[in-house]
This record gives sequence, structure tokens and C-alpha cells, in this order.
Amino acid sequence: MAGFTHSLRRHCASALTHPVTVAAVVVLFLNDALFKSLWPDSWITGKLSDLAWVVFASPLLAFVLSLFPIRRLFAERAAIITAYVGLPALYAAFNTFEPVHDWILRGLSFVAGGTAGTPLDPSDSLVIPFGLGIAVWVWRRRPVGSEKLRVRLALLAAGVATFATVATSAPPPITGVRSVGVSEDGAIVAAANDGGDRLQFGSRDGGLTWEPYYWPPNIAWGGETTETPRGSFLIRNADVLVLTVDGDWLVVYSAAYLLGEENVWVQEQTTTRFGPREIGTKLYSIAFDVRSGNLIVALGL
Repeated sequence: MAGFTHSLRRHCASALTHPVTVAAVVVLFLNDALFKSLWPDSWITGKLSDLAWVVFASPLLAFVLSLFPIRRLFAERAAIITAYVGLPALYAAFNTFEPVHDWILRGLSFVAGGTAGTPLDPSDSLVIPFGLGIAVWVWRRRPVGSEKLRVRLALLAAGVATFATVATSAPPPITGVRSVGVSEDGAIVAAANDGGDRLQFGSRDGGLTWEPYYWPPNIAWGGETTETPRGSFLIRNADVLVLTVDGDWLVVYSAAYLLGEENVWVQEQTTTRFGPREIGTKLYSIAFDVRSGNLIVALGL
């Protein structure tokens, strides 16, 4: 097989098939397939995937580069530096800079059939020194076994590791704001269905402006109806209705146009960079702000 010098190619194959590297690939599979389901939204499971990836990504790239017909010592050293310095640096940029993050995600989504996705999180770079330290320690081990066997095992490991990189579990879809309510301090609050910290916003001017908000536990969440000094309000499909003095329901707000097929398509096209997401096609909940007298409606946007 043409490529690096025999000793260096054997070294790359040995690093990729080292028990520690193989264990990192196994951990990534288990974490995405099992641990994240058992402990969703856990900081530990999120960082565990990042750590496992850093451990095996550098030896994986080094072995792939060793398969190219490189004969010069300078080029071989440059390939190793690319794998063990350049790749971790690129991963740090991926976690820190949005243009780099989006560009890499688009590439991974294309390879993985649209299932790749991860939020921008600079804290993911915290695992790089630890993961890279483990990878360098493995690289410094003396290669054992015959070259042919190591290379064959490394080819198998490279395929599995590449699959682990692009076939990681898809993130939960962004559902948009589907719950609104009033906190004990008087702020209007809005969240996704699960109330998770992916979408938490608060408003103190009746819903005119919003900002990230971490609320206390005592929140009066709205439902499909709410009582106000102006009467009872009700959500029905894409409309907000008010009960009149005559006992009839009158439409006071309609989102039918906004939630029409053409506009839903526009929303889908303009939010592609957010990855997996669900476009709201109805009104979900309603809340009344006593201080401003405004009705706040969650439309899933």
C-alpha cells in the first residue's frame, strides 16, 4: 500500500486501533444511542460525546492521511501536525465562531442525510485539552503487531469511527414558543413545550420586547382560555375569540393567514440554519398581562 513510510503508517494504524481509541468510539455510540435518552439535556452526556470525539478524531485523520502517497519527511510531519494540532484548533473554532459552525454543519448534514446538528457552544472546547492529551498519550505508545494486520484493522476502525462522527443522534427539534404565562414577579414568560432552557424568554412591557429570562418556579402558565376584565378569551384552531355580552363568541384575532401553507413554507425556508425544527401551525396557549392589559399568544414561532 502506497503512503507514509512503513513505520509511520504502522504507527498511525496502531494509534487508531489502540484500545483507548476504540473505547472512545464505543463510548460515543453508547452515549448517543443510550445515555442521552436516559439523561436528556444533561451537561455530562453532552461533554462526553465531545471528549470521545476528540480522543479518536486525531488518530482517525492521521491514519486517513497516511493512505495518501506521501514520501517526503516534511509532508509526513505536516500531516501529523494537521491531525493533532490543526483538527483540534478547527474544532475549537467550530464551537466558537458561528460562520465556521454553520459551514461545517452544512457539510455534515449533507453527508449524514440531514441528521447532523449541534448548537453553538464554546464550552464544548473545554474538553479539547483532555481529549487531545489522551490522543497524544496513545500516539506515544510503541506500535505492536504486524503492519498488515494493523492496517487492516485500522481500515475497519476508520470506517466505524467515520460513521460515528456523521451518524450521531440528531438533536431534539426546536419547537418554538408554545407556552406563555405570568411569573410571580409580574413578567410575561414564554417557553417551548417542555419549558427547557433552549427557549426561555421574558417580557416586562406587555410582550413588546423580549430577552432571555430564567424564571422562578412559580409561574401561572396559560392554557387555551383566559379570564380578563374584558371577558373570557378562547383559542380555537387559528383564532382567538372573546365571549360577548350576548353569549356569542367573536373572533378578535386570526392567525389563519400566517399559518397558511405558503407562509409555513416561508418559515421553513428561513429557519433552515436552526437544524431540526417544528413549524407551528396553530395557536397553542394564551395568557393575560394585568399590568399592560395585553393578551399574549404562543404561536409556536
